[in-house]
Amino acid sequence: MSIVKYDKYYTEDAKACGDPYPAFVEFFERHVRTPVSVLDLGCGQGRDALFIARLGHTVFGVGISEVGVRQMLDTARKEGLDIEAVVADASTYRSRCKYDVVLLDRVVHQLSDRAEQERLLGNAARLTRKDGGGTGRAGVRRD
Repeated sequence: MSIVKYDKYYTEDAKACGDPYPAFVEFFERHVRTPVSVLDLGCGQGRDALFIARLGHTVFGVGISEVGVRQMLDTARKEGLDIEAVVADASTYRSRCKYDVVLLDRVVHQLSDRAEQERLLGNAARLTRKDGGGTGRAGVRRD
């Protein structure tokens, strides 16, 4: 799906992607007891990022759609949530920071070839802290 289609899709429906992914809801509600830093690669409108930030975690989103990222940040600002984001390609996004948890929701299957999928997954692995989830350092500085 192209950027133009995402922008149009998100403009037409402020909740185009629906509710947070159920497996993420269960994981964060049942297993993550201390605040962690979360990177949402392919954050879209923030359906997962907003839910996770509401639980008290620090979230950084990377999304290809300026419309989706803006919608997520507007909601976060209104609710006083700890979310920052950039408009960028999740496969090539670079950061000096590492995160306790890296999310990929509805992203891998959007890529048409295996090399692109592997690039995305490799990028996600590079951005994940080795002891992910175990540090409780939610206040990491992001670039």
